[in-house]
Amino acid sequence: FKTFALFHDVIYVFPLIYTLLLLVLTYRKGVSFKTLWKSILVFLLLYYATSLFHPQWFLYAQPFLILLIIEDSKFLKVYAALMALYFVYILYWSPEVIAFIDTMGLSGVQLINIFRSIFSGVCIFIAALIVLPENVIKKIRGNNS
Repeated sequence: FKTFALFHDVIYVFPLIYTLLLLVLTYRKGVSFKTLWKSILVFLLLYYATSLFHPQWFLYAQPFLILLIIEDSKFLKVYAALMALYFVYILYWSPEVIAFIDTMGLSGVQLINIFRSIFSGVCIFIAALIVLPENVIKKIRGNNS
């Protein structure tokens, strides 16, 4: 958000939300380490899903994703999909690969953006699984027990 048209004073939404999230979690009593790292992971996944990010920034989420897999192995398959999609996404910074795809009669940028869109969907899906209550997840999976 620009605060004043004559200056380059801009408030960025994601750092603002991240700061508020961390402050709330810090000042709230009884917040566990698990709640803290899951909150940070959800924020990072939503950031990656909705923003242009440099590929190296994805490394920030890796320790949290590994903790998530250790905690619940059901995330292993979506993590594997996320990593495969990530490796397609980083081709965006490789003009040679894009040019090669273009020579095959496909639009390299469009193809990579399709995979990037799927990457965003997987990020949002993982974030939703973390945030949603277990009974809602069971209904989604079809387990009514």
